[in-house]
Amino acid sequence: MSARMILVTAVAIATLVIPTVAHGATIRVTSEKKPLLGNLEWEAGSTRSYVNDADAAVLLPAGTALGQLVAATAFTSTPLVVGEFAGLGPYVKTIGTEKLGAKGAWTIYVNGKTAQVGAGALVLRASDQVIWFLDSDYSKKDPVILDLQVKELLGGVLFTVRKADGTGLKPAKGATVTVDGVAVGTTDARGRLSIPKPEDWDEATATLKGAIRSQTVIESPLN
Repeated sequence: MSARMILVTAVAIATLVIPTVAHGATIRVTSEKKPLLGNLEWEAGSTRSYVNDADAAVLLPAGTALGQLVAATAFTSTPLVVGEFAGLGPYVKTIGTEKLGAKGAWTIYVNGKTAQVGAGALVLRASDQVIWFLDSDYSKKDPVILDLQVKELLGGVLFTVRKADGTGLKPAKGATVTVDGVAVGTTDARGRLSIPKPEDWDEATATLKGAIRSQTVIESPLN
C-alpha cells in the first residue's frame, strides 16, 4: 500500500483511507444526463475501506471496483454514498449529484461487459477498463456507451470509437468525432477515422445517435 493518505467523502462523512498502489485499471463515470468526474478516463488505485450510509466502516478486498470508485471520487472531491443490502453487500446510491430513481441502478461495464458480481467483490486487472453509469430504468436494455481512443500515426491521427453495450466492446460505425468543438468526420465500419496531423488540439469526443457520448480525451498525443 502507498503511505499517502487521502480524504474520502462518503455520505458527507470524512474518513481517512489508504489507497493501494495504482493497478493500471481505468475508471470513468457517466449517466444518461451528464458525465461525471470530468468525463475523463484515467487510472486510479483502489482503497481498502470506506464509510457507508449507516456510518459504519467497511473493509474491502484489495483492488476492487468499489475501492477504485472510492479512490477516484475522493481524488476529485466528488460526493459518494454507499449503502448496504442486508446479506448481499454494498451498493452505490449516489455519485456526485446523481441519485437513484425508483427504477434506477448504478451499473458497471468492465471492458464493455456488464459485471456479473458486485463492485465490492469485483477484483480488477491492470488492463481493465471500468465504466460506471446510472441506468435510469434497470428493467430496460442496458445503454450503449461510446469509448474513444486516440493514436498518433505518421502524418496523421487515428481515432478509434467503440461501443460498450454490456456484451463487449464493438466498432462504432458512423460516430462523429469532434476536436475542439469542431466535427472532423465520422468513423468507418471498423469504428476508425484518420485525419491529417493538426498543429495542436486540446480535446476530442465522439457521439453517436442512441448512445451515451464518449469520454473526453484532453491530452494531445502530438505534444
